[in-house]
Amino acid sequence: MRIAICDDNLTAGSIVMGAVKNFMATKGIHLFVDTVTSIPDLEEKMQSYAYDILLLDIQMPGTDGISFALKLREQDYEGDVIFVSSREDKVFEALRAHPFGFIRKSHFVEDVEEILELYLTKKQRPRLLNVKTRTGLCTVRIEEIVYLEGARHYQMLWRKDKDEPLEVTGGMDYFENELEKDGFLRVHKGYLVNFRHVQRIEKKEVLLATGVSLPMSRQKEKEIKEQYMKMCQEMRF
Repeated sequence: MRIAICDDNLTAGSIVMGAVKNFMATKGIHLFVDTVTSIPDLEEKMQSYAYDILLLDIQMPGTDGISFALKLREQDYEGDVIFVSSREDKVFEALRAHPFGFIRKSHFVEDVEEILELYLTKKQRPRLLNVKTRTGLCTVRIEEIVYLEGARHYQMLWRKDKDEPLEVTGGMDYFENELEKDGFLRVHKGYLVNFRHVQRIEKKEVLLATGVSLPMSRQKEKEIKEQYMKMCQEMRF
């Protein structure tokens, strides 16, 4: 694996590097680690290397970590970003960049092990969902499901980077129960959404990173927002 660490504090960057290397060594994983002290230096490195993980400090001179991560997402960057920061008040702002996790410097030892353990688990063993379509059985990666749309006897299962949905059998209640632990929100009786693809929630609609706008139950607005924030905190996706 290749990892880049960007922290304007050299000492902090070295501590992060040591902790990450030590943890990965216990898993038998050899790392190539680049440590830089500014976003421009990181951008230069990224011209030559593809990184599995970017570990970004948030508060840095010039371009901060969140702004840079948002810029990457606008450029369709699909690599994993983990924020490492003492600015715990920036957690919800950081979620806009869809990071894999947030490591608090005040709880560094426990957070770094928890996040990296979760990273290895999810990357090595992707969650799969078996569904029945009009033509037979099909297996899809749960993380690629953007949302399900109710359509009478069939549900329309929309996946990331696919122009057409899968028509799958099973009621919306069934899929809600099946996918609840994987971060799916029932935003409306006819829509079940993967929270990882939510860009923002407004009063009457949920806007997805794909540009799709879905209706949201007005009666459940507060509940849906609370569920969304809880998922962001607990799943660290």
